[in-house]
Amino acid sequence: MFTKHSFFSIIFILINASNLVAQIEDLTNNSENSTPSVSVDQMPYFIGCANLPDGSIEKRACSNQTLVTFIAKNMILPPKSDIVGTVYVRFEVDENGRVLDPKILRGLSNGHDEAALKVVRALPTWQPAQLAGKSVRATMTLPIKFSRRDESAFSNGFQLTWGFAQTKKVNRTLLKKMLGMPIIVRNEMGVTLTINELSFERERRRKIAEAKSSGSVNEDMAKFVKKLKAGDVLTVTATVQTKGQFYYVDRSFKVE
Repeated sequence: MFTKHSFFSIIFILINASNLVAQIEDLTNNSENSTPSVSVDQMPYFIGCANLPDGSIEKRACSNQTLVTFIAKNMILPPKSDIVGTVYVRFEVDENGRVLDPKILRGLSNGHDEAALKVVRALPTWQPAQLAGKSVRATMTLPIKFSRRDESAFSNGFQLTWGFAQTKKVNRTLLKKMLGMPIIVRNEMGVTLTINELSFERERRRKIAEAKSSGSVNEDMAKFVKKLKAGDVLTVTATVQTKGQFYYVDRSFKVE
């Protein structure tokens, strides 16, 4: 079920995480202004993948995935904005893995540009690039796409389950019991997906209230559920990520 409020929310999607490059692309298609590429033997890796061998496909995929997850959890979107597009951020990872000198290569708006810069400035230390067995500085270009949260961002093929709830109606007693049970999202193949963000939305007499967490039901959300009344509509929305794309999976319940 798609709620009418979903169409006005703004999300970000990191597109093509594998497109982190060691050169500054000429985004104006003017070859005279292009920056020469910097060749390294191995590009930097984002944190969380130290257990995988350097140079492997698995480690690069892990690096991209953990970068996407970090940005998803730390991005603070500009308020009341319906502008869509992509912000390109250029930054350097020095020989110690520190992120330095982030700049907007191509911007979108002051609010979107600052949101992108803020999350890049917050990036932790990377595993630095390698050249001839030595750690070296490398330049990265990161595209961050902002788009409206609409039907295309929802996945009809994924399934959200929560406790004993089997129908669209649920009583308050059952809801309280379900607070100690996990909310699970599975894809078309039945594989359980990691929830990046979880939200509860209550509709009561055409008024909306919302509580959010980073992936599981927290104390504030539990209090939110306990205050529900008969006649309220509770919509549970989980944000999941697969293949570099974020999707919303939601399910609504009529409280009795």
